[in-house]
Amino acid sequence: MRKSRGYMMKLRKIIAFSFVIFFAVYAPRIILASPIMAFVQEAPYAQTSADTLWQTLNAELSPTYNNTVSLPLSAAAPIPLAMFALEASEPPVERARYRVRYGVNWVSEPSGGASIPVSFVEVIRFNLGPTIRRNLINELGAENVADAKQFGVGPHVGWRFVMQPVMGNRAMIMAAGRAEFSDDAIEDKGCFSASCLSVASVIDDAALWSEPKPDNARAGSTFPLGGNGSLSPTLAVDLLLGTVDSIETDMPAATPVRPAWAIEAIVENNLGQDLGIEAAYRWHGLLDDAISAAWKRVVVIEMGREKPQLYWAQ
Repeated sequence: MRKSRGYMMKLRKIIAFSFVIFFAVYAPRIILASPIMAFVQEAPYAQTSADTLWQTLNAELSPTYNNTVSLPLSAAAPIPLAMFALEASEPPVERARYRVRYGVNWVSEPSGGASIPVSFVEVIRFNLGPTIRRNLINELGAENVADAKQFGVGPHVGWRFVMQPVMGNRAMIMAAGRAEFSDDAIEDKGCFSASCLSVASVIDDAALWSEPKPDNARAGSTFPLGGNGSLSPTLAVDLLLGTVDSIETDMPAATPVRPAWAIEAIVENNLGQDLGIEAAYRWHGLLDDAISAAWKRVVVIEMGREKPQLYWAQ
């Protein structure tokens, strides 16, 4: 009986993966037009296999989804999905800043059917560990600072994704590209109005924030907690932007084009003396005469607590 049940679970997974892969390969891929593919191939990005990445990410979560035919990522929104793809694909670093940018373009199906929202997402992880260590050496002396491995070794990395709804999947990855950046290559990249390489928070002065209010209520997430039950950068983005996709634009549905960025989010992981995550987003280009941009912020405090405490501002 147990063998039969285990066989059925495996069969369900195989069917689910096979169905999605079949559809992705043989269904009309409206996103494969050259203006869109250029997004994941633009230097220094190099295109990677979207099908392989999609399978790998679903397999990463599959142990908690043994009793369903649906793929683990079928309900994932494009912005946290992009963050999860980076975190699952790259070696972890202890102290980092992430910049996430999102735009959407409604594209008409070649068959003349309903328009489809095509999401463009870029995630760059800036490894700030080496910079923090250099600053401490200058301040305290090399003999009083831990070795480089303790601060995190690795390049700045970026990923770009093009996603669209596919047969019950809210945001299936249809194209992906990866890049590495040197310090010199990203000196001019901005995070809100500050340098992305700043070791001080770029979120504090980005907006006139309301007084932070504690609120731990949060819906269940597709994504797992981080180590020791803490919140991961993916979960922080999911808290902020997991309900966002298919946003309204003033562009008429037509042929594929690369849209302007509508949302920029920043996540800062363990940059202060205390471990914790801070994240915020700016949503501009709103089709509202009364509002030029919407801002939201969450601060996750973990030190000395059984469960992380969330504080929200806007």
